[in-house]
Amino acid sequence: MELQEQAGTDDAPRIPCKDYWKTVLKNPLKIFRVRCYTTEEIDEDLIQKKATLDDVLRILKDDDLVSMRLSIAALEGYWDRPEFMALLRDLWLDRSERYPGLSWDVIRQPSVRSTLAEVLATGDPSHFSEYYGYLLRNHRHEDRHVRAAVAGALGSLGGNDVVPLLEEMARRDDIFVANNAIGSLRGIGTVEARVALERLVDDPTISQEKKETTRSQLAKFRSAEPAVAFPNCPDTPQNRPVRQGPESRVGAEQIRTREASYDELSSLFAQDRMIEIVNGLNAMTVYSGDPRVLKLWQDLWDEERSERPEFSWDCLSHPMVRVSLAKLLAEVDRADSAAYRAYLRGALAHQNRHVRAAAVFALGEVGLVEDVPFLEETVLTEDVDMALQAVGALARLDSGHARDALTP
Repeated sequence: MELQEQAGTDDAPRIPCKDYWKTVLKNPLKIFRVRCYTTEEIDEDLIQKKATLDDVLRILKDDDLVSMRLSIAALEGYWDRPEFMALLRDLWLDRSERYPGLSWDVIRQPSVRSTLAEVLATGDPSHFSEYYGYLLRNHRHEDRHVRAAVAGALGSLGGNDVVPLLEEMARRDDIFVANNAIGSLRGIGTVEARVALERLVDDPTISQEKKETTRSQLAKFRSAEPAVAFPNCPDTPQNRPVRQGPESRVGAEQIRTREASYDELSSLFAQDRMIEIVNGLNAMTVYSGDPRVLKLWQDLWDEERSERPEFSWDCLSHPMVRVSLAKLLAEVDRADSAAYRAYLRGALAHQNRHVRAAAVFALGEVGLVEDVPFLEETVLTEDVDMALQAVGALARLDSGHARDALTP
């Protein structure tokens, strides 16, 4: 399907296609009120998380490619609503027999599937590797809109593992795709990502337009850089099949009550189920006196892949898992927690909102006096919900500096 120069309903305000896409792929939610849905009521309901499943099914009948992508992108806000995530999973698996009235020709378009993969990687993390692998396999897709969607998604989902790829995309691709790759490097927010942006600015072969975009993104970096960056992990080979790990034999409650054996704890990390891994890590503090478990945690942190080849490293390298692991290790050894807390401070600048929220909570549990300014900055720069979480984190810190930060 060809993307129309001005896509959407006839009665909605128009935006030139080049400006429209630049806006869509940077911040899709900002333009919902400009144009996307047939009625203003559905638009407002979706944004405010008031839409019903019937509303969404009606929206998914739209045969406009851009509107379909925007509709699916908006559903990221419904990640805590199982019925909506089940619908998106059905779209991903092409279960057209369940929803015969939807615009399946549009839903099957690679640019729509790229948006779907990004939303599901957050809303359905138990299949994270499946969605993440799809995005990585399509970074050279013939359709520039797919490449642009991939570049934007990798900034939300990835860490240092995708910095080289995003830098490559910024160099080789046109400005349409490069803008997203450059923005994603800034969104990842690590030292390595900043160095990649600086290399782009200093490269004499890079166009002036790309350099201007890069300089503007560099200016958005936080003044205090994290001392420890997100973990490096190898690129996923383009044709690598999705790895299906074994089902976990242990749950968070079993871990919390110390009923899980060492082998059962290890089995948790050999599966591609991020929710179970995160919940398990959050419950594992009770095993801090077991030397074998301490070694297991350290191997996870150091990414000892050769020692633990059976582990699902794609999933374990995700920032959500790393944040939980950093919190766990900092709780076990407060006196030697600098590296883990530095990682959590760096995660406060991550493009993925859920990663930032997890880091805010973690610093409220394990933070020390040097972490207070970072939480204070979060209060001042984030939206209301995230700012309130940061206030709660400051309140949990037993520190005079934290109390000063909360004093009007």
